Amino acid sequence: MSKFQIRIGLFFLGTVVSVLGTCVCTAQDNTVAGNREANRDPATTSSAPAASIPNPAPSIISFQLRDWKQMHFNDVQQAEKHLKTVEQLGCVAKKSQHGDHIDVQYHCQEWKSISIDTPQAAQQWHRWLTSAGFDVFNPQVAPEFSSGTEAVQFRLAEAKAFHGDGTPQQAQFIDTLKKLGCDVRENQHDGHTDIQFRAPTWCTIRLADEAKANEWNQWLTTQGFESKLLKKENQ
Repeated sequence: MSKFQIRIGLFFLGTVVSVLGTCVCTAQDNTVAGNREANRDPATTSSAPAASIPNPAPSIISFQLRDWKQMHFNDVQQAEKHLKTVEQLGCVAKKSQHGDHIDVQYHCQEWKSISIDTPQAAQQWHRWLTSAGFDVFNPQVAPEFSSGTEAVQFRLAEAKAFHGDGTPQQAQFIDTLKKLGCDVRENQHDGHTDIQFRAPTWCTIRLADEAKANEWNQWLTTQGFESKLLKKENQ
């Protein structure tokens, strides 16, 4: 998968961030590893391997906006500020005057990411991106997956879903997904719970040793994720 990196200063919200753009793979590249296992109920699979502990890293917020979004502004400066911000984020954007207001239109077909140093700034960016119409993915990797000499990278481009059954095994599976930084959504309706999870951009977890890394790489593949061991020069 080809990648490019753009560093620009964004002073929105008083924060300077790095913008990392990642080209979307072709449909073939997005094929989920371990396809034979992809349709299995996660609650019936083996338990996740154990992990060790600590060390916070900068927050990575990924965002995408496949369809054109249009916002109306009555203030010229606000319209220009919004236009410049989405352009700096890598969006295709344009503006037009209509009567007494200005329309700003923009979209972002590919997933892109920003790296932010503080949790407070990350929350601000998450809220702003969401309010601006973006699909936002902000992986929160648990401390036990944030340190170690070995790294595993994974993603799940298309969300998977299953019916909740309330079993301890399934609750453990959901907890593991959240600790890995996956986006997990639980919706209750008609007397049961639907659980949906995804990791649309590449996420990285760090493990204590090669054996643990291999174990987690295999577990992720079994659950339908694309997963790979990172070579040390790429960590």
